[in-house]
Amino acid sequence: MKNFSKIVLSTLLVLTLVCFSAVTAFAAGNLVVNGKEAAVGSTVNYTFSIGDAQQKLCGIHLVVFFDQDYLKLKDVNTDNLEGGTIVNDNKSNDGRIIITNSFINGTEGLDCSTTTEIVNVTFEVLKEGTTDITYYMPYLYDINSVNIYDYTFTSSLAVDGQVVIDNETPVLQNVEEIENFGDAGDFANNEEGTGSGIKPVVTQAPQAEGSEDSQGSTGEQKGSGAVVPIVCACVIVGAIIALVVVKSISNKKSNDNDEQ
Repeated sequence: MKNFSKIVLSTLLVLTLVCFSAVTAFAAGNLVVNGKEAAVGSTVNYTFSIGDAQQKLCGIHLVVFFDQDYLKLKDVNTDNLEGGTIVNDNKSNDGRIIITNSFINGTEGLDCSTTTEIVNVTFEVLKEGTTDITYYMPYLYDINSVNIYDYTFTSSLAVDGQVVIDNETPVLQNVEEIENFGDAGDFANNEEGTGSGIKPVVTQAPQAEGSEDSQGSTGEQKGSGAVVPIVCACVIVGAIIALVVVKSISNKKSNDNDEQ
């Protein structure tokens, strides 16, 4: 009988602990970020990478978006970028992290033929709910200022050091919302996060002023533009002459009538 009582008490104690743990976990809540759960107070690391690029990257302008109601920005790491890198880590307090990089100082650019981390962002989870960390790339070009056209974008997500998303297609920011922030750039973003592999048509840069083609083109434009003022002037002069002639004829008729 005593053994039975002990078993019952032990069972009740275990059930109580399980229920308490479940209630505590429910009370703390989880945030679903990019489709994965992260407990309130946990650390989330978001990594954005570029791979399969046939051209070396010489100009990068990347924007990472996050919801400040759910995530608190802790750190931004761009150690893999060379040259001149500027990071605006939510200084406008609008949930944007802006990374701009230009490979200057004689460097040829960043080799992203294999998956290369561009930025790693650390967040703290503030409250339960659902949100996404997204990206948008306004500009991405090579040393000749040609848009990168062969590439693969990937992102990873880790919660308290445990990887829950490993180099998968990142979530692209809504383009309509991009327009609210101004410059949307000229890079062809798409939800698949991959390039077409087709080199875009590059228009010839305009020649410097003073060159033969430039002068010819400018001269033609000036000639075309001068036609309208010349025609107008001729019309005005003709009208004045006609007025003078009519007035002269009228005066002559008046004088003839007076003599009669």
